Amino acid sequence: MSHSMKPDESKVNDLEAKTVDGKGTPDEGEDPETPKARRIAISIALALTMFVVALDSTIISTIIPHLVEVWGDLSEFGWYGSAYLLPIPTLQPIFGKIYPFINTKYGFLAGMFFFEGKSPINKLGRGRRVISGTAGAIMAPGVMLIIADVIPKEKRPLFTGLIASAAGIAACLGPVIGGILASRSTWRWCFYMNLPIGGVTVFAMTLLYKPRPRIPKDMPLSEKILSLDLFGSTLLASSVTCLLLAFTFAGEGAWPEAKVIGLLVAFAVLLIILLVEQCLVSDARALIPRSIIKKRGIIICSIFGFLTEVGSSSQVYFLPFYFQGVKGSTSEGSGVDLLAYLISQTVGGILTGVAINRFKLFNPSMLFGSVAFSLGSGLLHTLSITTSSSQWIGYQVFAAFGTGCCQFIAMGIAQQELERSEEAIGLAVVYMIKMLGSSVAVSLCSTLFYKTLKDSLHSSGLSQSAIDNILHSLVTKGSGTPDPKAQLAVAEAVAKGVQTAFIVPIVSGVLSFCVALLHRWKKIGNGEETTGPSEIDPNKA
Repeated sequence: MSHSMKPDESKVNDLEAKTVDGKGTPDEGEDPETPKARRIAISIALALTMFVVALDSTIISTIIPHLVEVWGDLSEFGWYGSAYLLPIPTLQPIFGKIYPFINTKYGFLAGMFFFEGKSPINKLGRGRRVISGTAGAIMAPGVMLIIADVIPKEKRPLFTGLIASAAGIAACLGPVIGGILASRSTWRWCFYMNLPIGGVTVFAMTLLYKPRPRIPKDMPLSEKILSLDLFGSTLLASSVTCLLLAFTFAGEGAWPEAKVIGLLVAFAVLLIILLVEQCLVSDARALIPRSIIKKRGIIICSIFGFLTEVGSSSQVYFLPFYFQGVKGSTSEGSGVDLLAYLISQTVGGILTGVAINRFKLFNPSMLFGSVAFSLGSGLLHTLSITTSSSQWIGYQVFAAFGTGCCQFIAMGIAQQELERSEEAIGLAVVYMIKMLGSSVAVSLCSTLFYKTLKDSLHSSGLSQSAIDNILHSLVTKGSGTPDPKAQLAVAEAVAKGVQTAFIVPIVSGVLSFCVALLHRWKKIGNGEETTGPSEIDPNKA
């Protein structure tokens, strides 16, 4: 598609200025007038949606050993998690660009049917996980747009916080549910359980949600296609895919093999071409409009969301390794051991939503949450074979409360910064960057963990064949070795590996605090800026 073509862009530019309501009359951008009961019901449905999407990403962690043992294919080990996470950030901007041209309800429900359709499938391979991730990529921007349609702007942080808390609950509850089902029933119920939850969501959204179109109805199809920037979308999807595949292979121990370096080079080249292409097209047709990426708040919230996701994902993913490989917990037991993280993160998210709704400021939660998370991550970094249960429970509570305070901040800020015509693509871009943090965290921490683990096992004097057997046993059974003489060496090696991996959340926590310092002290709703915490007046909130 040539970008030198210059048909009438006046209607395309209406994307930045006009919307129409469900009856075809001009919408001046005022907050939606949705009845309170309907708002609550829709919010519950959206919370259930985010619950199942987040659940699918973490429920796999404690059943991976069982899956590898069932299917007998150790090569799939790293793909059960990464294949699901790959399409979510990759396809976010593309679907965000498409949503304004379709009925939001139908787009969201299509994603839900797509997601639920794979649940009854017996074989769980990387292809099925990619399908699930693609469906999640369709639904995620739809959730944010539905919030914008039915929730008044000043109340969105509270509702977003509650919905994000559902995702946080699922992220931590996933390993618990997965461990219980794998031990007492069948791993298939980890995905069958999505069906009734999805059914409730589909029923509620079909009956209660009335979307508000975001573009002029008379825009010609040719102009709609031009404004999608299909070339830029292809470049973005390809570049992000190369980056995530590089991290995935590196996490499997392939660094610095040629395929990893080649993928990183391909990512850099495609990214440069994308940047040039975006500079050449008009702002109305760019995949990521310059009017969005020039906003200081969008830049800050994107980086902040990325960093907090890096930290929380690395901890949720690798704490089960510590519980199983060092403390000797079963899959079910390691999930239960994560309950302290789950409860604390949930409480942090809910209290943050209430606080932001009360004081109309994001800054205090950003600063407090990043400090608490950094300190808690430092404590988790000290986990060893001698750490008591009271210590690792307390460390989890500290770190998780910090992540709970930060987990929905990025999307909350984005909702305040974006105009209605920018919401679809803007929220998708912020969510893409946030979810990239999860993919990067798992791959980077996996690389650090396995390198440290192998080095520690080699230094313990074990033979190469014994080390290979231990690594296979860690993946398939959750324990290092049946040989009592080697158990101590394995436990120490796993503890060192987890300690090394947990350097990543410490760094991300400190950096997130630095980013939080750059965010303007601006009241939600009226855009009024303050000079700092001294101007917070709860009586005026």
